[in-house]
Amino acid sequence: MKVICLGDSISYGQNVRASEAPVIEDDVTIGCDSAILGGVTIGAGSFIGARVFVTDDIPPGSYVTAKSSYSVRPRR
Repeated sequence: MKVICLGDSISYGQNVRASEAPVIEDDVTIGCDSAILGGVTIGAGSFIGARVFVTDDIPPGSYVTAKSSYSVRPRR
């Protein structure tokens, strides 16, 4: 049985998929058609853009966008 750990104030778009029980901390936004792959942690206050495939841990307060790979930068 997989257990997904969700924090408070999570918002997400349509068709978001997750596998292997990710940890999604407080105040995270996840865009449409994104996939959270593996047992990763998405840090508090992070923004995951549309169509992003998350395969590594995301530090708190990050802004992640989809390009040929994904880029992580501090959120302003």
